[in-house]
Amino acid sequence: MSNYRFEKDAFVIEQYDLAKPFSSFLPGIAGLKGIPMWTFYVNRGQGISSFGIRDKNSPIMEFSPANISYKNVSATGFRTFIKMAGTPAVYEPFQSFQPDTKARRTMLIRQNELVIEEEHADKGLRTSVSYFQLPGEDFAALVRQVSVTNIGARTESLELLDGMPEILPYGVENSGYKEVGNLLRSWMEVKNLDRGIPFYKVRSSTHDEAEVTEVTNGHFYLSFDQHGNLIKPIVDFELIFGGNTSLIHPDRFAAGSIESLAQATPYPVNKVPCGFSGLSARLEPGETATVYTLVGHVNDIGKINKRSKDLCSPAYILDKRKEASALTRELTDDVATQTGLPVFDEYSRQSYLDNFLRGGYPFIFDNGKEGAVVHLYSRKHGDPERDYNFFLAGPGILFTRERQFPGHESEPPK
Repeated sequence: MSNYRFEKDAFVIEQYDLAKPFSSFLPGIAGLKGIPMWTFYVNRGQGISSFGIRDKNSPIMEFSPANISYKNVSATGFRTFIKMAGTPAVYEPFQSFQPDTKARRTMLIRQNELVIEEEHADKGLRTSVSYFQLPGEDFAALVRQVSVTNIGARTESLELLDGMPEILPYGVENSGYKEVGNLLRSWMEVKNLDRGIPFYKVRSSTHDEAEVTEVTNGHFYLSFDQHGNLIKPIVDFELIFGGNTSLIHPDRFAAGSIESLAQATPYPVNKVPCGFSGLSARLEPGETATVYTLVGHVNDIGKINKRSKDLCSPAYILDKRKEASALTRELTDDVATQTGLPVFDEYSRQSYLDNFLRGGYPFIFDNGKEGAVVHLYSRKHGDPERDYNFFLAGPGILFTRERQFPGHESEPPK
């Protein structure tokens, strides 16, 4: 049975996957100099059900209405596969394909982050996943941190494979993918594999028009371990799932090792790519192995290549996580309340945050002559339960649409 409670700054749901389904979203606030994303989640699977940049026409994970997300997120959302030495079966935390009474699952919802955790006594493992949006950068990214801890009494050797079964390359519109997804595979490709940071985009514009234009923007996938070592992802889903197109079980990973998958030749064109990061670890009791992943959008992959050493740092992720948390905290300090009911105090902050996201937070922009009021952080309405609305999450005031999204001609309906 599910239990709900408020603990410090987090709303906690125990056994969240058994609770009544609901959908929500991260606020999409990246600061004055940041590039926001839209990110939706549900209390099923590993939470995140879709995300992307600007609007529905630029998804990284396909947008689906709430009722479909509840059904599909366990297969098409983020996945984690673990093989333990001496055990032939693949263990998948947070999976819901078969009942698992031994798994204890918890979801923590904060103002600007989402955390899920599964503790499995029989496996002797605790798996924790946290998400937040990267603030204060000139590119957009969703940060995912996955930690596996040995809570047993003996040393465990394991192989961890973590990531996304499907990543929609930039240039694939959400509605088009739903209608003619098989056709759109013909434009898909993954570049930059030699640098270990896949860059997902279409080769050219996909509209049925006389003029064909080149697409230079793209989505990227960057992973590293707790030591700051870059992990080269697998981008061909068939190397992991084989012929199991249901994506329910990773047939080839079950039959082989991470090393063998990493050495196999991928086919990164004319198919829907994936992004999975592999890690082998030997954990003493109490030890933890961690994989950090940034999945986002950039107008020039060279920018990420040049900064890869700086980005591949647990300290950098920790600092950005604190910055993201402080950002929403500072914005809601306007209504900071201290009563005998902490849950009411946090409710006041959250209500204020939800309301100024509808119309924007007033910011006085000094143009050298007279101040002008700019409404920041406004996100045009829309979420998985209001799928009829064409939502919009615009860039920060220092990054115009033309600089961040050149050639992106779609506009929300009037």
